[in-house]
Formats: sequence, C-alpha cells, structure tokens
Amino acid sequence: MYIHRLNSLVVIVILAIITRLAVSSEIYHFELKPAGIEQHVQHEAYGVQCSFTYSAEGGTKELWSVDIKRSKDHKDVLCVIERPDKQSYLMFESFSVHVSNANIKNAKIYKDQDNKLPDDMLVIDHSKQTVSNSDSFKNEMSRLRIRASIRSRSEL
Repeated sequence: MYIHRLNSLVVIVILAIITRLAVSSEIYHFELKPAGIEQHVQHEAYGVQCSFTYSAEGGTKELWSVDIKRSKDHKDVLCVIERPDKQSYLMFESFSVHVSNANIKNAKIYKDQDNKLPDDMLVIDHSKQTVSNSDSFKNEMSRLRIRASIRSRSEL
C-alpha cells in the first residue's frame, strides 16, 4: 500500500512539473480572404495584442490562426500567424503586424511549415513595434513568428 501511494505521489509531482513547464497558448482562428484589399485581424492574450493587416489575392479563402504563446517564465510572448498544417497558395501583396504592450525581439517568416525564408524579406521597426514585408518579399507566406518581451507595468 505504501508503494502504491508513493507511485501516486510521484505521478502527481511529475504532472505538476510538466504543467508548470508548459508554454501557455491562446489561439484565434480566422478566414484569410483573398479580396485584394487591406484587411485586419487582431488577437489579444496575456496583455499583449497582435494586429495583422494584410492584402492578398488568388484562390479562395483559407483557414489561418493567430496564436499568442507565453513563455514559461511569463517574460516573452510568441505571436504566430499561420495557415496551420498547410502551405498557403495565396499571394500576399503586403502585410504588417503590430505588437502592443511588448517589445519585438525578432521575427521569422516561412514559405511553408518547415522552410524558413530569408530574413531580408522582413522589416522590423522597433520604434513602432511592427514587422512588415520588405521590398524583396516574394508574396509567399504560410507562417510568421514574432518573439517579443512583455513590457512591465512601468514601461506601459
């Protein structure tokens, strides 16, 4: 009986540790529509807002998501704008992401789920806390990841 209680206690402790180490995540799904006009989507979680403005053409609407993940130490967020599990076939004319209440550290853009595109396809404006396409952007994107540090109350 003592060993059974000990095993139960070990399982509870392991689950608590796993839960504590897990990254928190808040996901918002939306339909990205290729209307050729500027459109806007925003999502807020953990006191941080990611606002995605885009213009795209071609094909039909696609299911996309904005996922705001908070680091286990609650100091950073990762704003991920993506077409989950598939490559996008839309042609982006332009895009911009504004991050509120956080300071952008870096950003990465992907053609599909695994293939990162060159960094020169993005422009990071730290004074405005925005990430947008550069002149060398080739109109393809399936994922955009922006890492930012959450501002302290004194910085707001």
